[in-house]
Amino acid sequence: MCRPGEGRAPVGVMGLQKRLIQKRQRARVGERARVVVMGHRPNHDLVLKARLSTQAPEIDASVYLTECDPSSFRPGDFAG
Repeated sequence: MCRPGEGRAPVGVMGLQKRLIQKRQRARVGERARVVVMGHRPNHDLVLKARLSTQAPEIDASVYLTECDPSSFRPGDFAG
């Protein structure tokens, strides 16, 4: 837990949870996993938005596919 003046915010249980989740997400960058394609990323037709089977839509972070041909996938398709 952080002490006042340490320069890390937010503090408390929610702050700790946020930092742990961010660390876990950063560790997964570049990982290969099977995902379900949700569609194109808003305002970017060359990037697909997807999610893992463990991610709830509208709640959890999303997966973005940048190293693929977007025309090869439709919403509901599996990739990976």
